[in-house]
Amino acid sequence: MNNDRRKRINSALIKLAKIQDDVQMIYDEEEMAFDSLPENLKDSDRGCCMQDAIGHLEEAVQSMEELIESLADAVSY
Repeated sequence: MNNDRRKRINSALIKLAKIQDDVQMIYDEEEMAFDSLPENLKDSDRGCCMQDAIGHLEEAVQSMEELIESLADAVSY
């Protein structure tokens, strides 16, 4: 890989890391909000939607982690 493409990937890695941090923060906030719901609301439609969102956010963070690792591996060659 030439230096130009390596620099572009490194720039993308910086942006992706920032986005991952933002999504992780949102995940943490949503999980805290769900945890502080009264027990009777956790099984409500609202609680179920929050749990679904938490699951999707967690999956997104993990996927971005894998993406970042793959790109970092690509520039190491």
